Amino acid sequence: MITATPPTPSSSIRIVAPTPDVPLTATETVFEKLLADIVGGTYPAGARLPAERDLAKQLGASRPTLREALRRLGEWNLVKPRRGSGIAVQAVGDWMIDVLPSYLRYAEPGPEAPSTPVMVKDLLQLRRSLMCEILSMVSDRIRPEITLLARQSVRDTWENRVAGTRSPTADLNVLRSIVQNVKCLPGLWMLNQMSGIYNDLAKSLGAALAPPESYVAAWDGVLDALEAQKPDEALSLMNQYLEGHDERLMALLELIH
Repeated sequence: MITATPPTPSSSIRIVAPTPDVPLTATETVFEKLLADIVGGTYPAGARLPAERDLAKQLGASRPTLREALRRLGEWNLVKPRRGSGIAVQAVGDWMIDVLPSYLRYAEPGPEAPSTPVMVKDLLQLRRSLMCEILSMVSDRIRPEITLLARQSVRDTWENRVAGTRSPTADLNVLRSIVQNVKCLPGLWMLNQMSGIYNDLAKSLGAALAPPESYVAAWDGVLDALEAQKPDEALSLMNQYLEGHDERLMALLELIH
């Protein structure tokens, strides 16, 4: 287990918006600008956005493009139409977890906003809890052929890492393989959502989210325990491995930022 001591949380850690490999579409550009303005506090909770015509003009966008961007913001529950009074910004407590990577990029720390290290640490703990809970839920449905497929997922990921391809969702992908093959769709969908958040976060953190050196050995131990019908041991091993990985990530964040 990696024993790097996590740094003391400080506001010095900052997630910087990455430069996209592919130019943003008009809708994505407008969405990102409004997202930054809402998360960054230009439009605080309860504020009304400018009228559609005025906002489109400010952003240099067509009204159909603006409407699509607003629709996407609505999917994350950042904004909501109010009958007779335009579109209002929702309270932070009503937002969806999908906004988290953007929050880390744009939100200004303050009395009402947790610091970036606290947010990242909370996300990692949530990931550990989610993975352990889902594995516990499906452990009695796991057959040898399913762990065989999971082992292949581990090997494929590691070979890609050696070849220079990083996979920030490596651990989630192994569990996704298990959950998909036992046909637990609610668990699979939750993991899909967490994977989407991780992939977005990886655009900023890069190598910090890559699988650690202990990746293959750790998952072999978990899968061995599952095959031996020892779910409690499997859960303990997975939690121990993820805790070590998270400690490493927090230490790397301190160095990077």
